[in-house]
Amino acid sequence: MALAYLSLITAPKEKVEGQIFNAGDENYTVNELSDIVKNVIGEDVEMVVSDSDDNRSYHISSQKILDILGFKPTHSIEEAVVDLKEAFERGLLLNPLTNEQYFNIKRMQSLNLL
Repeated sequence: MALAYLSLITAPKEKVEGQIFNAGDENYTVNELSDIVKNVIGEDVEMVVSDSDDNRSYHISSQKILDILGFKPTHSIEEAVVDLKEAFERGLLLNPLTNEQYFNIKRMQSLNLL
């Protein structure tokens, strides 16, 4: 993501002002993502399926950021999961389930941005 941010902040203002960009690798289903996590973390990862009345379905395209800025992701979802696993193992993510820095809304509220 840092490379996507760098592409955006160094782009000419007229190319990005007021625009919305997706910067993803490709579309994955929840099951495909869970399979990636399971392959990296290990077989003890269990997928828990529960009923939901949320029928949202997202299909992203990163074609716009490629066309306008020439940005294409250089890392895969699997690489991101490997990086997260290593960060957890090294103790680099402090209190990840409660630390506000991992929650956009909580962090913005604490900085009085909302």
